[in-house]
Amino acid sequence: LFRSFNAPPPPNSIAVVFDANNFADAPFGNLMFIDAENGYLEITYNGVVYTPYLLSQVGSISILGSSDASTDFKVRGDFGAVPFQIHGGETDNDTVDFNDSNFSTTGSLIYYVHDTEIRRDVLWPGFLFHSTTLDFQGIEHVNLYASDQQSAEIHVYDLAAHTSVYGGDQGSVFYLGGADHSLANVLDLLTLFGGLGDDRVIIDDTANIAAETYFVGHDEITLSRVFKGVKLLGIFL
Repeated sequence: LFRSFNAPPPPNSIAVVFDANNFADAPFGNLMFIDAENGYLEITYNGVVYTPYLLSQVGSISILGSSDASTDFKVRGDFGAVPFQIHGGETDNDTVDFNDSNFSTTGSLIYYVHDTEIRRDVLWPGFLFHSTTLDFQGIEHVNLYASDQQSAEIHVYDLAAHTSVYGGDQGSVFYLGGADHSLANVLDLLTLFGGLGDDRVIIDDTANIAAETYFVGHDEITLSRVFKGVKLLGIFL
């Protein structure tokens, strides 16, 4: 069941705000799980599970990281059309893991990673649904783990943080360049990991009008003029 992406929050909805600064930091960095499972939103912080919320009653989700210690935010599940934001703290080592390895749907899966957003879309014949959209601020590292249950398209462009994208085990097609048709804000920020399936990389750098030579190596694609590249790990066709 999907709501329209632009649908208003349900009546009497809850604005969920979790501020990690109200809780003690763990000695070696904080760990937070934000899960959407079986119709509930559940937050676990440093091993403590907090009161779950019925997801259908949640109007928005705002997560605030600790200002004093790094935090690893692990996001799992389908949050639907609920506006969802994660704000890192003032450290320089906050990480967002969007783990979709167990997600499956009857439609086609499309992921977008760009600027400060991770989005999962589901495409059915004639219909495109924004299944989950996560906005992040103050995050230094982003990891996307695509579904292991089915093949997917993964679009990456205009990155705001060091990003690693892990293709699933059913094959992935990685599209680099996006609407800007440029690798300018992807170079030296992106590492792609192929999964067990047949993986492909399609690059659109047509907006780059400068004379350029592309070096395609075993584990990297490098542009000669800027000597920057994209790291590739795994088997790609």
